[in-house]
Amino acid sequence: MGMFELNLDGFQFPQDLEDGQANFRFIVDVRYINEEDELSTSHSVMPSLDTFWECDRGKTTAPNYVRDNGPKFNMTRIDAWDRLVLITKANSIHSVQFKIFDVDRKNFWDKVKEFIAPIIQSLFGFVAKATTGAIPKPIAFLTGAFGTAIEDVESYTLKKLANGEDRLLCKGTFDNLPKAVGVHTIAPKTFVGSKGNYDIGLNLKIT
Repeated sequence: MGMFELNLDGFQFPQDLEDGQANFRFIVDVRYINEEDELSTSHSVMPSLDTFWECDRGKTTAPNYVRDNGPKFNMTRIDAWDRLVLITKANSIHSVQFKIFDVDRKNFWDKVKEFIAPIIQSLFGFVAKATTGAIPKPIAFLTGAFGTAIEDVESYTLKKLANGEDRLLCKGTFDNLPKAVGVHTIAPKTFVGSKGNYDIGLNLKIT
């Protein structure tokens, strides 16, 4: 059992990626073996749902501008808070999957409201049907009823809030992390936007 800390260590994107697409939000899913020796999943939105990492060369004065030559992230412009993916007590890390999205800057919170209302309605409609004739404890019931499915709902919801699969630039998984302390790099699968390559750096610490 240890305290696992995962941090973004770097991100490089294709030279020919258009400036209009060079604005990024990450959804990170971390699977790990928890203290009860069970498989759990946690999710992280980087840097957050209400901002993104700007790399459009026409927006160098933006407070969230982080582009460096390469092209890549200038990690000195990203503070420790925004680099952090996850800190958790666990027996081991099973795998870490990154999904990199091109952010649609327009009307973001309108899209959030349009999406989240039917999800909440459907989710609680399912709970209401399943609880007929019983009065369970909400948290315990949700965990027991959905099992790992609730983690899929969370991941799906975050992807939609991040702008949906139609704006997914690339996806990649680190799957050899249980004892591999240090910096790891993967070249994720590219979906749209460029013939070039992406690289993601992840730093694993165990205390």
